[in-house]
Amino acid sequence: TGALGAADLYEGIPAIVWRAKKLYPGNVPWKLLLHGAQAQLALGDETAFREAAQALQKRRDLPEAVMQYLGELQGQH
Repeated sequence: TGALGAADLYEGIPAIVWRAKKLYPGNVPWKLLLHGAQAQLALGDETAFREAAQALQKRRDLPEAVMQYLGELQGQH
């Protein structure tokens, strides 16, 4: 997903995240979920972005810097 985002190919990222959630419920790495949220934002789906960001912010393993980053993104949109 990182390579897709770097190449501005955001369309495929939500499907990868969805597939990972189905295959590994409750055990998807926060970095993958973050890439999914960023892709939703880049695709203009602010509702999906907010839902993903809020779910991420509830995780205990999310670094504080990422928590702040998500808060800033939410404040901008």
